[in-house]
Amino acid sequence: MPTAPPHRAASADAIDSILHAERRSRPFQKRTHVATIDALPDGTYIAMEGQAWLVMDDALLAWSGDGYTHRRRRPRDIDMTVLTPPSIVALLRAGYQPGLHPTAYTTDNSGALA
Repeated sequence: MPTAPPHRAASADAIDSILHAERRSRPFQKRTHVATIDALPDGTYIAMEGQAWLVMDDALLAWSGDGYTHRRRRPRDIDMTVLTPPSIVALLRAGYQPGLHPTAYTTDNSGALA
């Protein structure tokens, strides 16, 4: 995997090259990794039940092309398939706060997002 020299800032091209290697194992095949859900920071995406879910606080939010569509309780003590590249997970763990679609903040008591 390409890396930037430690003595200077990485260029956008170098960062993109690293992220591309973390995202794809070969053309049209997504690279994923497995981690315990308890170790994942907010802002990480996981795969569950054939869908992408955002980890946020004690919840998972189901992503669709129209925004977040459903909220469910975040499970504990299980391994999950992680969709977010490891470099981005490290940024989230270090405190980076991603911008989220407005639907991430709207919910009703049924668990469905409004």
